[in-house]
Amino acid sequence: MLSEYARDKKLTVTQQELRDALLMQSRQFPGQEDALIQYYQNNPQALEALKGPIIEEKAVDEIFANEVKITEKKMKREALEKFLEKEGA
Repeated sequence: MLSEYARDKKLTVTQQELRDALLMQSRQFPGQEDALIQYYQNNPQALEALKGPIIEEKAVDEIFANEVKITEKKMKREALEKFLEKEGA
């Protein structure tokens, strides 16, 4: 669903975002940074897989920024407990 939303909103991953993701990934393998970067350079599919979480995060950010209206409502504890019971939470 998020990928459809991202496609519809024409959300994309910038080169800088991809570089940042690659840098974060390489930090998880100390001493093997060069090999990891080489791996991604030689495997475009693996590089594409790095884009997925970035697009998902951008889609969620976009939804909360533009699609969802959040309002706060003060509620007594008892009323909240009844509401949660009714909603099955």
